[in-house]
Amino acid sequence: MIKYLLFDLDGTITDSADGITNSVSYALGNLGISEEKSNLYRFVGPPLVDSFKEFYGFDEKKSRGRSASLP
Repeated sequence: MIKYLLFDLDGTITDSADGITNSVSYALGNLGISEEKSNLYRFVGPPLVDSFKEFYGFDEKKSRGRSASLP
């Protein structure tokens, strides 16, 4: 009998790119940062905290605060 069944939804069963890019756009907009949607696809895949740090130079606290507030 199967006890656990795991799904990899991100890109396998569903396309979450629109949800991720819209959420990142919303978070950046709250900081007064406007970005073309085509530039936000780099957020799809890696953890959001890491992406905010790498792409926008956010520190740990700012990265976590923004990623935690995404809808």
